[in-house]
Amino acid sequence: MHEKTFIIRVDSSSEIGAGHLARCLALANYLEKLKAKVIFICRNHYGSSHELVLKQKFRLHLLNGKEDQEISLKHKDWLGFSQLQDVSESSIFIDMYPGSHVIVDHYGLDCQWESNINCESMTVIDDLADRHHKCSLLIDQSLKNTKLNYENLVDGNFDFMGGNLVILREEFSDERAWEALGSGKVLICMGGADPKSYTKKILENIILNHKRCSSPQDEIEINVIVGSACTDYDDLKSLAVTDKLKVSILFNPENISQLMLQSELCILSCGTMILEACALGVPSIGLAVAENQKSTAEFLASSGAIELYDFNNEKDLSIYRVILDFINNPKKLSLCSKKLKTMVSSDATEIIARRLCES
Repeated sequence: MHEKTFIIRVDSSSEIGAGHLARCLALANYLEKLKAKVIFICRNHYGSSHELVLKQKFRLHLLNGKEDQEISLKHKDWLGFSQLQDVSESSIFIDMYPGSHVIVDHYGLDCQWESNINCESMTVIDDLADRHHKCSLLIDQSLKNTKLNYENLVDGNFDFMGGNLVILREEFSDERAWEALGSGKVLICMGGADPKSYTKKILENIILNHKRCSSPQDEIEINVIVGSACTDYDDLKSLAVTDKLKVSILFNPENISQLMLQSELCILSCGTMILEACALGVPSIGLAVAENQKSTAEFLASSGAIELYDFNNEKDLSIYRVILDFINNPKKLSLCSKKLKTMVSSDATEIIARRLCES
């Protein structure tokens, strides 16, 4: 296997979140194990987590980003610049590595960007199947999309990897299994950004309802994970000061997989975190906190792998009641755990990395 150079173009921010960057770093670590050189190009947006690239000792070329905290629902706005400007600025660094292979994971970039980049090969990581691409390999991370979903979106012939081949961090790729039935621990994580303050809403609902209607057998312990782009950290710390319930606010913990495995139930956004829960088999309530998460969320719910909760549906029970109904039903927890484990391959990241290095 000859050494290759991969350049990964990916961003993170308060509106994008950190999921795209997390999965690209996971892939980069496997590529490095296969003796490949990996370089990142990121924009320095507000709430960016690009310091994780440096922390993991990869080379990073940083472009100017959006300095404000504006949140847009339109993916094309997340780039903050025109695609052609991004081509021009990214190419300055890509051209420093002749014969490099480019991997792009960005909802704000499409065939306009991909067709103007000078590289040995172009690989696209996507999960939306909603825009045109120009690439030799498309890696879909939705669980449900097939090559047919992209046939009319990709210019020319292309290879496809998808289904249960989901890029996971190494700590989620081993064969550890969930065994926390009866622990009473509930973990909450809405991703690295949470611009709509779902974490705060969930915690407020749990604290209020636990105070009103809990019984002795309803004793639960809440662990809340927040990322560096979370703007509600101080409010969450204040909410956690309650004598009725044990609540811990954990800022960027490094042992997320262990925290999940120790939990009887997780409440997660339906991005990267819910896929990691699948790998571990941790029973979960999922929230589609962004439009781009709905497809995967509905697929997992229809498969019986997760319980899907919608804050916008007034007919739904309070999330506190859903939690109690879940953890008071050991059979349901066990069935969900088994179903979750079937949704993703524990070897997926290595399989994808080897495919990239060997082609």
